[in-house]
Amino acid sequence: MFDHIRPLLKDSGFTHRECETYLSLLAIGSGSVQEISDKSGVSRTATYPALESLIEKGLAAEEERSGRTVFLARSPERLRENMVGDLEIMRYRMERLNDSMKEMMAAFHGGQGKPRVQYFEGMHDIMRLRDEIAMSQDAIWEWFVLDENLDTILAAASDTRDRRMRLQHGRVLLIVPSGRTVPDFDANRFEVRVNQVDRAPFSGGLAITGDRSFLFSYGKEPSVLAIESPALVAMMRTVFEGMWVHGKAIKSHF
Repeated sequence: MFDHIRPLLKDSGFTHRECETYLSLLAIGSGSVQEISDKSGVSRTATYPALESLIEKGLAAEEERSGRTVFLARSPERLRENMVGDLEIMRYRMERLNDSMKEMMAAFHGGQGKPRVQYFEGMHDIMRLRDEIAMSQDAIWEWFVLDENLDTILAAASDTRDRRMRLQHGRVLLIVPSGRTVPDFDANRFEVRVNQVDRAPFSGGLAITGDRSFLFSYGKEPSVLAIESPALVAMMRTVFEGMWVHGKAIKSHF
């Protein structure tokens, strides 16, 4: 049963455990973790994260019934809705790629291996670059001071941009001044560490993804220095890792 469906789900990004868990949940409708585990053949400990992932995808739900936790299958129509969302993301990426192709080809013919440095000013360019970072398929390493300026950046994300940002994964290192509360992060996509300080030494931070790095400076005159260079980015990654080992790990959640 479902043998012809399994390859389709795996092509849609399901892991083996997610696939077996969802198909079992479809078959029984609802059940406890143990009941779903018995039906799917996936271990109980592995069923928990599979169910959490399915809930995030909108394909399962959790309920309390008579003092016990049960999980319910949601309509497979959500698979089609998710695929439509993925098509929107791919269409957006293609548009951005087409817009940038002329510039990239000029850089390619002008000299390979040379660092490319760009300077941007203003909140509009900051949000545009944050959007580009959100679309990266590479792991994203970020280091930021948690202050009111970062609050503004996080609050400015639209629903569409939030959907795109679900692709993000990587590490977040926060410089947290006294009295500030660390925001929520999705533990399935991000490792989060903090460095506690009495006062923020500056406003801004660093983002690294692929062969690009972005130095953000907030405040009265917000600006970004974007650097594209494998050698320079490798240097910044080394600096980031040096700070990362001194950060305090926290249990992130979404």
